[in-house]
Amino acid sequence: AMVTILGLGIFAGAQEYFAILLLLLGIVTLLMAYSRKWYIKRWVVAGAANLVIYRLAVMATNPPTVGSGKTDLSAPLVQVIALALAVIYLGMFTYRALVQGRGVKVFDVIQSAAVLLIGFMGAVRVGAVGGIGSPVLGWAALFAAAGYYTVAFTVVRQKHGRGRGFFYFATLALVFLFIGSRAVAEGPWLAWCWIVLGLVAAVLGGKFDRVTLRAHSAVYLLLAAFQTGMLAGAFDSYFAAAASVWRGVGVPGLVALLVTTAAYWILVMTHRAGDETRARLLPRFFVSVWCLLGFSSLAIVLLVKVVAGTPPEADGATVAVVRTGVLAVAAIGLAVAGRRKGLVELGWLVYPLLALGLGKLVWEDLRTGSPMGMAASFALFGTALVLAPRVLRKGKKGKEKDKGEG
Repeated sequence: AMVTILGLGIFAGAQEYFAILLLLLGIVTLLMAYSRKWYIKRWVVAGAANLVIYRLAVMATNPPTVGSGKTDLSAPLVQVIALALAVIYLGMFTYRALVQGRGVKVFDVIQSAAVLLIGFMGAVRVGAVGGIGSPVLGWAALFAAAGYYTVAFTVVRQKHGRGRGFFYFATLALVFLFIGSRAVAEGPWLAWCWIVLGLVAAVLGGKFDRVTLRAHSAVYLLLAAFQTGMLAGAFDSYFAAAASVWRGVGVPGLVALLVTTAAYWILVMTHRAGDETRARLLPRFFVSVWCLLGFSSLAIVLLVKVVAGTPPEADGATVAVVRTGVLAVAAIGLAVAGRRKGLVELGWLVYPLLALGLGKLVWEDLRTGSPMGMAASFALFGTALVLAPRVLRKGKKGKEKDKGEG
């Protein structure tokens, strides 16, 4: 049946209707997998349906060219098919997990990711050509995100705990919130949305001691850093040539950096004492990475303007020394801060920074630096290479001693 539908859909025209048949076949095969253990068949048919509907969405958003052999498609119908792919599969997975209590399987996770990417996001793209507009689908995604967050932290959390089902529904909420915010808000408004979401998730995650919300805070703050240009500015400050124009951060980027710093402080202050497992510290670690990128790039930009001039008129050798100096100071500072019991994740950044500094010395300083500049760079980086690991080791020995005495 699948091969026949695929062949007729490709060669006989009316591709939308054969895609509907293939989607129906996928649903029936999924139901047979539950009752007759057709596990392999559901993977095959679901994969075929995903590919066919993806092809239709691409064709609907790209007008046919002369001689391409493509026929005109009905954009509204393609959008309905794409939405049906997402709604039907997600609805069946949700029903099985919540009502029947069957849990979430590996197929559910992978197919959910596929139908969100191909089905829902494909429908949003097709909406720009015809059919339901992006704002309507965006608001629908936001309502779905609110629903999945509620389900994850009430029904699933209370009945099943923090298992695969909890993370499945919480991740669905995160993805729907990402899609919905992009469809509803644009430009600066989108950046402000993610800034607020990152701060709110940090506050709620700290107040109710939810690792998932803390991790979502790190994701939202990363999206805010990307949208505001903070990451682009950090990339240029570290890697752009001195003779090029560097991208600035701007007010939204500074606000995102300050909010990220506040979120990190909230996560630290609300962390439960005595529970320092890596899984619980990872959200704080990633938020600290965003803070490090932001503040170190600001330091590089300000120092370069003072001692080397404004790019693209800045002196390349001096810029190389400034970058090395900021990396060295950051590594030593993080080693000192990482000695504190409540800031252990900052110590994880020391060796990656030293590795980055070593690569930078070889790639930039030795190639573009002057003799005096290279001497300064090697002196600064050598100091960090000696002091930072030693300070970090002393901190670890002190913590082990405290544990032994306890």
